Amino acid sequence: MALAEDVALYPDAYQRERAARFQVCQKAIWQALKNLGVTYKKNPASSQGRRRDTACLPGHDSLL
Repeated sequence: MALAEDVALYPDAYQRERAARFQVCQKAIWQALKNLGVTYKKNPASSQGRRRDTACLPGHDSLL
């Protein structure tokens, strides 16, 4: 699926950024990520001022 590939290529992208790439609304991305089982983990290595989350696809041993 194209969204799973996008998550693998851009694991820390915001949903609105993915929506712009796929030319859909943010809610459609949210629903598709939920259906894929994608979870987000906080990235402790980031600075406190610009903390981002990292996506994790189910079935993968490590964070993307």
